[in-house]
Amino acid sequence: MATHKYALSSSFINRHSAAQIMAALSDTSMALVTGQRRPGKTTFIQYFISNDRPDVTLDDPKTLAAAKADPIGFIRELPAAVIDKIQRVLLQRSYC
Repeated sequence: MATHKYALSSSFINRHSAAQIMAALSDTSMALVTGQRRPGKTTFIQYFISNDRPDVTLDDPKTLAAAKADPIGFIRELPAAVIDKIQRVLLQRSYC
């Protein structure tokens, strides 16, 4: 069982989508949280960080550069992770 890095505090607003994300992560390696700027996505996804799913932020210039240089290789190197600010790479390229 994974130990979560952040415990739910009394100030955490339980969102319906939290249960949906946990269900999705039980049988798939990825879930994407999207939304408007500044509604609290970064705070929300911290709950999903655990020993088995560490956090990776693309606010870090070296991490961002690695993700931009080889996005597919970057993802493949992570067995599981919570990646914050992924839009910084996704907006740069089209994979369709």
